[in-house]
Formats: sequence, C-alpha cells, structure tokens
Amino acid sequence: ANYNSAKQTVVSGRSADMAKMEAGQMEVKPAEFNIALTVAAQADMAKPLVDRKNIELETAVEPNLPPVKQDESRIQQILNNLLSNAVKFTPEGGRIKVSVKKVNTYLLLTVSDTGVGISEEDQQIVFEKFRQGKNSATEGDMMKREHSGSGLGLSIVKEICKMLDGEITLESQLGAGSTFTVRLPWCLEPKRRTNSEMFNEIRQFAQNRVARRNTNNG
Repeated sequence: ANYNSAKQTVVSGRSADMAKMEAGQMEVKPAEFNIALTVAAQADMAKPLVDRKNIELETAVEPNLPPVKQDESRIQQILNNLLSNAVKFTPEGGRIKVSVKKVNTYLLLTVSDTGVGISEEDQQIVFEKFRQGKNSATEGDMMKREHSGSGLGLSIVKEICKMLDGEITLESQLGAGSTFTVRLPWCLEPKRRTNSEMFNEIRQFAQNRVARRNTNNG
C-alpha cells in the first residue's frame, strides 16, 4: 500500500509539473554549480534501485570542468527521470552509464543503458505524454518492459530541456539498449519575459479583478 501511494504521489507530482510547464508557470533559476557533484548525488540516489537489480552504474564526468551556470534543480529532475527510466527498462545484470562533458559552449549529458531498446516506431512517440512503447524485441520476452506508469517522465524531460534552451535526442535499437543525450547551454541567461507573457499576466489580473467585483456585488 505504501509503495502504491508513493507511486501515486510521483505520478501526481509529474502531472502537476506538466500542467505548470504548459501554463508557462515553471520558473527557471540559473546559478553556478558543480555538475560533477550533482551527477554523483543523483547516482547515489539511484543506488538502491540499481543494487536491487544487480545493475552496474558508471559515471564519467570530464575532469576539471568549470562551474556550469544552469538551473540545478531542473538538471536534477532530468537526471532523476532518465536514471529511473534506465533502471526500469534494463534487465538484471545490465549496465547504465552517465557521461558529462563540455563541448564548446554546451553541456552534453548522456544516459545510456543496455536495456531492451526502443523500436524505431516508438522512438517517434516516446516523448509524448501518456505514451509508452512496447519496447521489447518479442512480445512476452523476459526483457519486456513489464511496468505500468503515467508515461510522463520523458515528456517532462523534453519540456525541461526546452525551458533550459536545450534539447534531448534518443538513439536506440531493439535488444541493444538506449542512449539519451541532453544538450544544454553551459551558461543559461536569465529569461526575459516577452510582451505576450506580460500581456497574458495583465489580462489574467484584470479578469481576476472583474471576477472578484462580480462576487462582491452578488
């Protein structure tokens, strides 16, 4: 019961995150931090899940990197979702690798696994909300993705990458694992609000005032 309620909480949290993103209410707060420490902390958090399935988790962060100026909490979310995804779909005794390097002015973060892989057809839809592919070489295969979930994890990662002026790409082959690559600016500039965003806020404020006035008059 506790497991199910915890799972429900995660699903609810992800749904709330997606709703905020779609409404443009997710804040981005860039600040300097050490990406190696962030990766190490997320790997530690994944350790109990990894150990349970006897999966080897390796991290490879380019040495002597300067501080990255990004939204650390959002990058933690990206890593958390990608690692959860990799653990979920990698069979016992498999391997997961998290790599980080700086390429020109970009941060490249890669999570690869030796899991069941994703068919070409499903690669088109894997980042959509509430969609999870079959992702197994054969139906009933022991490596079949035998889970149930909201299917929001990867769509949230995609939206967060967009918010951070970046992108996520996927390379995968059935039966041969998957590699997710996140590419983000090394230095994210604070977002300036656009005129349309300000207009929407002003319009919302006006609508709220009218609604309050009508309520008071009623």
